[in-house]
Amino acid sequence: MKKIHRFFITFFIALFTASFCLPIYAAKLPADFTARYEIKKGFIKIGTAQRSLKRKSNGEAVYTSDSKTTGFISSFFKEHILQTTRFRFENELIKPLVYFYSRNNGKKTVEQTYDWQKKIVRSQRNDKLFVYDIPDKVQDQSIYQLSLMLDLADGKRNFTYHIAENVRLVDYRVKQIGSKKITTDIGKFNTVVMQVKNSKITTTIWLAKALSYLPVKIEHEEGGATFTAYIKSVSGL
Repeated sequence: MKKIHRFFITFFIALFTASFCLPIYAAKLPADFTARYEIKKGFIKIGTAQRSLKRKSNGEAVYTSDSKTTGFISSFFKEHILQTTRFRFENELIKPLVYFYSRNNGKKTVEQTYDWQKKIVRSQRNDKLFVYDIPDKVQDQSIYQLSLMLDLADGKRNFTYHIAENVRLVDYRVKQIGSKKITTDIGKFNTVVMQVKNSKITTTIWLAKALSYLPVKIEHEEGGATFTAYIKSVSGL
Protein backbone atom coordinates (compact mmCIF):
# COMPACT_ATOMS: atom_id res chain seq x y z
CA MET A 1 0.00 0.00 0.00
CA LYS A 2 2.88 2.37 0.72
CA LYS A 3 4.21 1.84 -2.83
CA ILE A 4 0.80 2.66 -4.31
CA HIS A 5 0.62 5.84 -2.25
CA ARG A 6 4.10 6.91 -3.40
CA PHE A 7 3.22 6.00 -6.98
CA PHE A 8 0.20 8.26 -7.04
CA ILE A 9 2.23 11.24 -5.95
CA THR A 10 5.04 10.44 -8.40
CA PHE A 11 2.87 9.40 -11.32
CA PHE A 12 0.81 12.56 -11.53
CA ILE A 13 3.49 15.08 -10.66
CA ALA A 14 7.15 14.13 -11.04
CA LEU A 15 6.53 11.24 -13.45
CA PHE A 16 4.60 13.25 -15.99
CA THR A 17 7.02 16.14 -15.63
CA ALA A 18 10.00 13.93 -16.31
CA SER A 19 8.22 12.38 -19.26
CA PHE A 20 6.48 15.14 -21.15
CA CYS A 21 7.84 18.63 -20.65
CA LEU A 22 8.68 20.04 -24.08
CA PRO A 23 9.23 23.49 -25.58
CA ILE A 24 6.89 24.40 -28.43
CA TYR A 25 7.88 25.91 -31.76
CA ALA A 26 5.87 25.51 -34.97
CA ALA A 27 2.81 23.43 -34.07
CA LYS A 28 -0.78 24.54 -33.49
CA LEU A 29 -2.90 23.85 -30.44
CA PRO A 30 -5.12 20.78 -30.94
CA ALA A 31 -8.88 21.06 -30.71
CA ASP A 32 -10.38 21.19 -27.23
CA PHE A 33 -10.45 17.66 -25.83
CA THR A 34 -11.05 15.44 -22.82
CA ALA A 35 -9.15 12.16 -22.33
CA ARG A 36 -9.78 9.61 -19.57
CA TYR A 37 -7.38 6.92 -18.27
CA GLU A 38 -7.49 3.88 -16.01
CA ILE A 39 -4.48 3.15 -13.80
CA LYS A 40 -3.50 -0.38 -12.84
CA LYS A 41 -0.87 -2.22 -10.86
CA GLY A 42 -0.77 -5.52 -12.69
CA PHE A 43 -4.42 -6.52 -13.09
CA ILE A 44 -5.61 -4.41 -10.15
CA LYS A 45 -7.27 -1.09 -10.90
CA ILE A 46 -6.05 1.56 -8.48
CA GLY A 47 -7.26 4.84 -9.95
CA THR A 48 -8.38 7.07 -12.80
CA ALA A 49 -7.03 10.17 -14.49
CA GLN A 50 -8.43 12.81 -16.82
CA ARG A 51 -6.79 15.47 -19.00
CA SER A 52 -8.63 18.26 -20.79
CA LEU A 53 -7.98 21.37 -22.86
CA LYS A 54 -10.53 24.20 -23.09
CA ARG A 55 -10.18 27.54 -24.81
CA LYS A 56 -11.62 30.73 -23.29
CA SER A 57 -13.29 33.65 -25.07
CA ASN A 58 -10.49 36.06 -24.08
CA GLY A 59 -7.84 34.20 -26.08
CA GLU A 60 -6.49 32.26 -23.12
CA ALA A 61 -6.91 28.52 -22.49
CA VAL A 62 -7.04 26.15 -19.53
CA TYR A 63 -5.35 22.76 -19.29
CA THR A 64 -6.48 20.44 -16.49
CA SER A 65 -5.08 17.17 -15.12
CA ASP A 66 -7.18 15.37 -12.50
CA SER A 67 -6.36 12.00 -10.87
CA LYS A 68 -7.65 9.98 -7.94
CA THR A 69 -7.71 6.55 -6.36
CA THR A 70 -10.87 4.51 -6.92
CA GLY A 71 -12.56 1.26 -5.98
CA PHE A 72 -11.02 -1.17 -3.48
CA ILE A 73 -7.78 0.81 -3.11
CA SER A 74 -9.66 3.98 -2.14
CA SER A 75 -11.12 2.16 0.88
CA PHE A 76 -7.56 2.02 2.32
CA PHE A 77 -6.51 5.53 1.36
CA LYS A 78 -7.94 8.33 -0.73
CA GLU A 79 -5.66 10.29 -3.02
CA HIS A 80 -6.85 13.13 -5.24
CA ILE A 81 -4.50 15.38 -7.23
CA LEU A 82 -5.80 18.28 -9.32
CA GLN A 83 -3.60 20.48 -11.52
CA THR A 84 -4.74 23.37 -13.70
CA THR A 85 -2.82 25.77 -15.93
CA ARG A 86 -4.16 28.98 -17.41
CA PHE A 87 -2.01 29.95 -20.38
CA ARG A 88 -1.66 31.90 -23.62
CA PHE A 89 -0.42 30.56 -26.94
CA GLU A 90 1.73 33.33 -28.45
CA ASN A 91 4.19 33.20 -31.35
CA GLU A 92 3.78 29.40 -31.46
CA LEU A 93 4.83 29.13 -27.82
CA ILE A 94 2.83 28.11 -24.74
CA LYS A 95 3.24 30.71 -22.00
CA PRO A 96 1.84 29.62 -18.62
CA LEU A 97 0.17 32.40 -16.64
CA VAL A 98 -1.09 30.67 -13.49
CA TYR A 99 -0.49 27.08 -12.37
CA PHE A 100 -2.44 25.58 -9.46
CA TYR A 101 -1.92 22.24 -7.70
CA SER A 102 -4.13 20.78 -4.99
CA ARG A 103 -3.72 17.48 -3.20
CA ASN A 104 -6.60 15.97 -1.25
CA ASN A 105 -8.89 19.00 -1.42
CA GLY A 106 -6.32 21.56 -0.36
CA LYS A 107 -4.26 19.71 2.26
CA LYS A 108 -1.27 20.65 0.11
CA THR A 109 -1.38 23.42 -2.48
CA VAL A 110 0.99 25.13 -4.89
CA GLU A 111 0.14 28.26 -6.86
CA GLN A 112 2.55 29.72 -9.39
CA THR A 113 2.13 33.13 -11.01
CA TYR A 114 4.29 33.90 -14.07
CA ASP A 115 5.55 37.45 -14.62
CA TRP A 116 6.73 37.47 -18.23
CA GLN A 117 7.87 41.11 -18.17
CA LYS A 118 10.29 40.46 -15.32
CA LYS A 119 10.81 36.81 -16.37
CA ILE A 120 10.22 35.44 -12.89
CA VAL A 121 7.80 33.01 -11.30
CA ARG A 122 6.28 33.42 -7.86
CA SER A 123 5.65 29.97 -6.41
CA GLN A 124 3.50 29.76 -3.28
CA ARG A 125 3.73 26.34 -1.63
CA ASN A 126 1.26 26.32 1.25
CA ASP A 127 2.56 29.21 3.39
CA LYS A 128 6.03 29.53 1.78
CA LEU A 129 6.85 31.79 -1.17
CA PHE A 130 9.69 31.09 -3.63
CA VAL A 131 10.67 33.51 -6.41
CA TYR A 132 13.16 32.66 -9.15
CA ASP A 133 14.11 33.57 -12.75
CA ILE A 134 12.65 31.70 -15.73
CA PRO A 135 13.74 31.34 -19.39
CA ASP A 136 11.47 32.12 -22.36
CA LYS A 137 10.53 28.48 -23.00
CA VAL A 138 9.77 27.47 -19.41
CA GLN A 139 6.93 25.00 -18.76
CA ASP A 140 5.04 24.39 -15.53
CA GLN A 141 4.40 21.02 -13.89
CA SER A 142 1.25 20.32 -15.89
CA ILE A 143 1.34 22.12 -19.23
CA TYR A 144 4.32 20.05 -20.44
CA GLN A 145 1.76 17.31 -21.15
CA LEU A 146 0.21 19.47 -23.85
CA SER A 147 3.63 20.67 -24.97
CA LEU A 148 4.72 17.15 -25.81
CA MET A 149 1.82 16.69 -28.20
CA LEU A 150 2.67 19.88 -30.06
CA ASP A 151 6.39 19.31 -30.26
CA LEU A 152 6.07 15.73 -31.53
CA ALA A 153 3.65 16.95 -34.19
CA ASP A 154 6.42 19.31 -35.27
CA GLY A 155 8.77 16.36 -35.88
CA LYS A 156 11.04 16.64 -32.84
CA ARG A 157 11.99 13.50 -30.87
CA ASN A 158 14.78 14.04 -28.30
CA PHE A 159 14.75 16.93 -25.86
CA THR A 160 15.98 18.81 -22.82
CA TYR A 161 13.26 20.81 -21.08
CA HIS A 162 13.00 23.55 -18.45
CA ILE A 163 10.32 22.99 -15.78
CA ALA A 164 9.35 25.48 -13.07
CA GLU A 165 8.98 23.19 -10.06
CA ASN A 166 7.78 24.30 -6.64
CA VAL A 167 11.02 25.87 -5.42
CA ARG A 168 13.41 26.00 -8.41
CA LEU A 169 13.92 25.50 -12.14
CA VAL A 170 14.76 21.90 -13.13
CA ASP A 171 15.94 20.43 -16.46
CA TYR A 172 14.72 17.08 -17.75
CA ARG A 173 15.82 14.90 -20.65
CA VAL A 174 13.61 12.53 -22.64
CA LYS A 175 14.29 10.52 -25.80
CA GLN A 176 12.52 8.43 -28.39
CA ILE A 177 13.23 4.71 -28.09
CA GLY A 178 11.14 3.49 -31.01
CA SER A 179 7.71 3.31 -32.60
CA LYS A 180 5.01 0.68 -32.23
CA LYS A 181 1.45 -0.15 -33.21
CA ILE A 182 -0.60 -0.92 -30.10
CA THR A 183 -4.20 -1.90 -29.37
CA THR A 184 -6.21 0.10 -26.82
CA ASP A 185 -9.83 0.19 -25.66
CA ILE A 186 -10.51 2.95 -28.20
CA GLY A 187 -8.74 1.37 -31.16
CA LYS A 188 -5.37 0.53 -32.72
CA PHE A 189 -2.78 3.27 -33.06
CA ASN A 190 0.67 3.87 -34.51
CA THR A 191 2.62 5.38 -31.64
CA VAL A 192 5.90 7.11 -30.94
CA VAL A 193 7.52 5.54 -27.86
CA MET A 194 9.31 7.97 -25.54
CA GLN A 195 11.25 7.19 -22.37
CA VAL A 196 12.88 8.87 -19.39
CA LYS A 197 15.21 6.84 -17.20
CA ASN A 198 17.48 7.35 -14.23
CA SER A 199 18.91 5.20 -11.44
CA LYS A 200 15.54 4.99 -9.65
CA ILE A 201 12.76 5.10 -12.26
CA THR A 202 11.94 4.20 -15.84
CA THR A 203 8.93 5.77 -17.51
CA THR A 204 7.77 4.76 -21.00
CA ILE A 205 5.05 6.60 -22.93
CA TRP A 206 3.17 5.58 -26.09
CA LEU A 207 1.80 8.60 -28.01
CA ALA A 208 -0.70 8.19 -30.85
CA LYS A 209 -0.08 10.17 -34.05
CA ALA A 210 -3.77 9.93 -35.05
CA LEU A 211 -4.76 11.66 -31.79
CA SER A 212 -2.36 14.61 -32.17
CA TYR A 213 0.21 12.60 -30.16
CA LEU A 214 -2.01 12.17 -27.12
CA PRO A 215 -0.53 9.57 -24.71
CA VAL A 216 -2.53 6.33 -24.94
CA LYS A 217 -0.37 4.29 -22.54
CA ILE A 218 2.08 5.23 -19.78
CA GLU A 219 4.19 2.72 -17.86
CA HIS A 220 6.14 3.63 -14.73
CA GLU A 221 8.68 1.32 -13.02
CA GLU A 222 10.03 2.19 -9.58
CA GLY A 223 11.29 0.20 -6.61
CA GLY A 224 10.47 -3.14 -8.23
CA ALA A 225 6.83 -2.18 -8.91
CA THR A 226 5.22 -1.35 -12.27
CA PHE A 227 2.16 0.86 -12.72
CA THR A 228 0.40 1.49 -16.03
CA ALA A 229 -2.13 4.04 -17.24
CA TYR A 230 -4.37 3.00 -20.17
CA ILE A 231 -6.56 5.34 -22.18
CA LYS A 232 -10.28 4.54 -21.86
CA SER A 233 -11.96 7.34 -23.85
CA VAL A 234 -11.25 10.58 -25.69
CA SER A 235 -13.48 13.27 -27.14
CA GLY A 236 -12.63 16.26 -29.31
CA LEU A 237 -9.58 14.88 -31.15
